[in-house]
Amino acid sequence: MLKSVIFALCLSSSLLLTGCATMFGDNGRSVAVTSTPAGAKVFLNGEPVGVTPTTVTLASLSNNYILVQKKGYLQTTQQIPTAFQPVGLLNILFLPGFIVDFVSGDMFKLSSSSMNVNMTPAAS
Repeated sequence: MLKSVIFALCLSSSLLLTGCATMFGDNGRSVAVTSTPAGAKVFLNGEPVGVTPTTVTLASLSNNYILVQKKGYLQTTQQIPTAFQPVGLLNILFLPGFIVDFVSGDMFKLSSSSMNVNMTPAAS
């Protein structure tokens, strides 16, 4: 009997501490970055991550931006677009789940898994 009670408490605790968007949402965190022209240096939040075309993996989905630079072109910065995950609304039923999703960043999802940056030639 005691084992059943402990099991039920553990199960209910784990369900209450898990967010709906964390469990059922789109949790992809990779973005394919291309540029026109190709071969531009890519920086994620100021840190170098490669040369286009490349794929970057985000640690979280909040406040990320891509900076792209290539000789002869103006440096270009773009915010990585995110959107609210509607499945996160199920957290209204489980308040701790809302906190879990918000802190983990799973309340949001990538708007697109790819980005193309069109670079402008620098004035001569």
